Amino acid sequence: MTAPLLLQLTPTLAGHLATAVRTHRQWAARVGLPAPSELAAVERLLADAATSRHGAPEMHDLFRLRDRPVVAPRLLTYGSAAEALSVSVRSVERLVAAGELRTVRIGSASRVPARALDDYIENLEGAA
Repeated sequence: MTAPLLLQLTPTLAGHLATAVRTHRQWAARVGLPAPSELAAVERLLADAATSRHGAPEMHDLFRLRDRPVVAPRLLTYGSAAEALSVSVRSVERLVAAGELRTVRIGSASRVPARALDDYIENLEGAA
């Protein structure tokens, strides 16, 4: 039998830990890895610690989103692509217009495939 682990956590840290445990449990289920059943209980304890103490209202928004599936976007808006590259949206538009960054169309919307960002960055690294 192991001794109980006693920690004093701030509500914010408890919230982040609960989200990390939830994300891990989702990933383990997705890839077929058995996760200890105690992880769900740990997540609940951390979530309660994050939201039950005074001064932790910012954690409520985090927990409202915690049950959303964890999926990396495969197609990005110009704004998301700009954020990923740490440039402006106008810079992304210029890269697309110059043919340096590939896009795809979904109806009338243009999107940047995540792989296109990876390819662009690899080309930059190769040129350096």
